[in-house]
Amino acid sequence: MKSRITALVFMFAMLLSLTTMAQEQKQRFERQQKLEQYADSEYHRFPAAKLLTEDQKEAITSIRMESMKDAKTFRDQLKELRAHHETLMAAGTPDMKAIYKSLDKPG
Repeated sequence: MKSRITALVFMFAMLLSLTTMAQEQKQRFERQQKLEQYADSEYHRFPAAKLLTEDQKEAITSIRMESMKDAKTFRDQLKELRAHHETLMAAGTPDMKAIYKSLDKPG
């Protein structure tokens, strides 16, 4: 009798866990489908792009590319300054004047 109840409880727990896993898998699949649909949309980042002319789209693209180049140059300069600062800090006896001078550099 006790083993039957244990078996029934075990079967119920298995059935419950299987249904919850199936629901989670279905929700994950639906979420993935929505994300793919959204990513496939040409205007998902800028819906007003439908209203722009080709010249305006090209102007926007060129401005974006120019600003991305400027940002990359700035990031590279910042990385160089950080590397220089870390080099100064890693010395056995750090030169505090040089460290403060490197911190005061614009960038």
